Amino acid sequence: MQVANNNLFKRLKKRKMKDSILNSITWIVSSFGFIVLITLFIFIFAKGSKTLSFDLLFSNYSKTTYSLEKTHNSLQLFTNPKLENTYFSNIWGISLQDDKDAEGLDVVTIAYIDENGKGHTYRGEVEGQINDKILGSNGFGYDPIFYYPEYGTTLANVSSEMKNKVSHRSRALEKFLKDWRNK
Repeated sequence: MQVANNNLFKRLKKRKMKDSILNSITWIVSSFGFIVLITLFIFIFAKGSKTLSFDLLFSNYSKTTYSLEKTHNSLQLFTNPKLENTYFSNIWGISLQDDKDAEGLDVVTIAYIDENGKGHTYRGEVEGQINDKILGSNGFGYDPIFYYPEYGTTLANVSSEMKNKVSHRSRALEKFLKDWRNK
């Protein structure tokens, strides 16, 4: 009887050791998962809270390609693809799109098709920070709270000429015109 009790005691001790090891592994793995989860939340709320939306979670963000066809009408050389928030010139085959990227930055994209049918795209953006107070009265929209580090103030606190030099629209247009003039 005592031999049976010793065997039972050894098996229980072995089982207890195995359970302790498995519990330790479970605790370590779940702690690691918790740390990763907390790190993700900190990142999202510190850097990416402006990008959170239901569209981000449920939309297909695959790249969409639109083709523009040349027509033989002398007044209308290109067919408008009728894209939302886009101005399109039927005569020149140039489109202008004022939009926001996935991070919420204002961006302008200028696209055109050259005489050989090759597409060109130019993107302009301006990076800054959201200021904690309103500064300036020259501008509209986000200008009074959009802090531009190179100027050391918001875009509403500088002249229109200074603002236009660094705007996302002027940057896209500058890239486009440089290539357009060199063709």
